[in-house]
Amino acid sequence: MNWLKRIFILLVLAAVFLWGMLFTTENTAEVPLNLVFWQGPSTSVSLWVILAFAAGGVLGLGLSLLLLARLRAGMLRAERRAERAEKELSSLRANAVKTN
Repeated sequence: MNWLKRIFILLVLAAVFLWGMLFTTENTAEVPLNLVFWQGPSTSVSLWVILAFAAGGVLGLGLSLLLLARLRAGMLRAERRAERAEKELSSLRANAVKTN
């Protein structure tokens, strides 16, 4: 079953690569990228689209890593609180047994 998963992943990667090559060959018109404060060089439309796609992927990964770090920190704080509460509960139970 593992080999079937690998073949599927390879087929998907090959399809994406072929689609990217076809996209690049079909969109060769050169256009300058004009942002408000920056004028980019004249480059093919396909390169601008692929760069924007890659930048969005990297930005998304970076933001998700920040969110993941924040969630892990919250989980560690909650685990420490739970551990302290368990220690307190066990000490209260021990004191209750001693007094009875």
